Amino acid sequence: MVAAARAAGATAIVANHDQFAAAVMSALRADPGTAPLAVVGYDDGEVAAALDLTTVRQPFEESGRTALELVLGLVSGASTAHDTVRLAPTLIARSSTLAPG
Repeated sequence: MVAAARAAGATAIVANHDQFAAAVMSALRADPGTAPLAVVGYDDGEVAAALDLTTVRQPFEESGRTALELVLGLVSGASTAHDTVRLAPTLIARSSTLAPG
């Protein structure tokens, strides 16, 4: 994957989970190549902090609270099953995407 990304001229790899991003970082360390690649994960789990991995944090607490409010709204008839709520994630920038120096 790293070789293919470099061959395509990519400057970053975004993984759908921090564990996958950790595997990409491991592959980058094993094959440093010529061009650096930024790496971004998703979830902001313990592995992200341990590896200083840039990641996207989901608003889990707000998500749970909102889900409960929607269920209670359905039960009381105050809302419908078609209500849509969008919650903003937070980018946690760490060294896996920062320029050296």
